[in-house]
Amino acid sequence: DLKQLLRAAGRKIHEITACKTYGEYQQMAESAVYVTSYPSAVAGGEMLAARLGGRHVYLPFSYDYDEIETGLTRIAELLGISAPDFTGKREQCAEALETARAAVGDRPIAIDYTFCPRPLGLAKLLLTHGFRVERVYLDTVTGEEKAAFAFLKEQYPELMLYPTVHAAMRFHSPGETSDFVAIGQKAAHFTNTPNFVNVVEGGGMLGYQAITKTMKLLQEAVREEKDLRGL
Repeated sequence: DLKQLLRAAGRKIHEITACKTYGEYQQMAESAVYVTSYPSAVAGGEMLAARLGGRHVYLPFSYDYDEIETGLTRIAELLGISAPDFTGKREQCAEALETARAAVGDRPIAIDYTFCPRPLGLAKLLLTHGFRVERVYLDTVTGEEKAAFAFLKEQYPELMLYPTVHAAMRFHSPGETSDFVAIGQKAAHFTNTPNFVNVVEGGGMLGYQAITKTMKLLQEAVREEKDLRGL
């Protein structure tokens, strides 16, 4: 969604993961604005702004519609470009969620924090759209997730939260393959399922696209088994 907004305004975009040569990497220094979307990258973005004189903007990875629109609108205002058109975006997400829910059916879902920085936000989105989310694997509840945590605690108290680094977790994974559909590698490991979304750290997704693409990946996970142990 961010790239679509910037390209429509004719702005040049540099992306660190798209650099194929060291020269391309160095060209990123000509940027006037540095955008980060992962909490762990914020310190680096601030340091870059201090060293090179540009401006750092944190655009949070989120599954909340209002937060997505607020973030993209703020970017547009900062750059002095036309505000993004969100017409139909929520409806597209609703359609994608319903299609994925039909594909998953009543199978239990597990999510882990390596898939994205907002696993509780994702759990909230899925649960409120009829998915059977049973487990979330994470080692801490970040400040950004406190509101989602409070909501889930009140509305879905049966949802189980598990750590990933606790020593007892070595006995957690079942010996036989389970019926879970996992979102993230650790969730797949702890539930011992070949049906999982094989993505780490957001996979480059952002905005409404993060929701629609995740739903496509979830459908693929149901249809196609992966080599869990090999991966």
